[in-house]
Amino acid sequence: HPYSPETSEAACIRILNGFTYRKKNLFMGRRGTKAKHSVTCTTRIIPQPPEHNQQPLSSLSFRNSRDKSLNKPASKASTSTASPSINILSILIDPISRSEFQRSLPKTSAILANNGFANFTKYTVVGDNSGPNQSALFSGMPLKHRDGIKSSSSSQKNQKSHRWIWDVLRQDLGYATLKAEDGCVANSNMMQSINPNTTHGKALHELFCFDYERPNCLGSLGMSEHLISYAKQFITMYSSGKYKLPWEAFLSFVDTHEDTMTLGKLLDEPLSQFLE
Repeated sequence: HPYSPETSEAACIRILNGFTYRKKNLFMGRRGTKAKHSVTCTTRIIPQPPEHNQQPLSSLSFRNSRDKSLNKPASKASTSTASPSINILSILIDPISRSEFQRSLPKTSAILANNGFANFTKYTVVGDNSGPNQSALFSGMPLKHRDGIKSSSSSQKNQKSHRWIWDVLRQDLGYATLKAEDGCVANSNMMQSINPNTTHGKALHELFCFDYERPNCLGSLGMSEHLISYAKQFITMYSSGKYKLPWEAFLSFVDTHEDTMTLGKLLDEPLSQFLE
């Protein structure tokens, strides 16, 4: 295991309720039934130094994907009057339509409307599943086929024409970065499958694979609540004090990846409280 108690940012413990351990590595009850257990988990942020010297976000001018490069350093004249770096929070609910978002998350929708968030009514898809659309959102380039997301690792330095925004922010601008999903999916074309090269987030994926209960719960909390709590710790750590850095957090919620269209409603309360 790559983590130790000193370096791990997530930990869980499983407690058996009145059952004993038997052979074949199975927890069995008195009548041969599977033992009941309770799970509790915790997270933390271990601060990391910036990968490079900090630069303002405006010191990079982003180019169209047809130019075969996602970014290009701006001239010295433009950087001398650049504004301070800004923090970035991205919340993605995958998948959900605009109308379903308004129905299932009324509190969150109201907060966005009341605080003047822009509503891009002509925003549309460029692919038939999550991978190509998220790739277009986070790199400016849609993928041509479903398996492309797994072969486009953010750690590949030779992929100059397909560079993830979190790589630009961390490697070129000195940002503290976080990318995580509230689910245990390691073999799909979702974003977590590419193992994004961010400052934080990897430990959280293993946390969500530790245990699972419906509806998308880990222990007594929903996985979305664990993700939001971790994001709050991340934002607090890098927003002030000696570890202060510009930060970006890309949070993906996959609770709506089911057919009943009901689990998405469980996101409304934690998301609305987070945004308030």
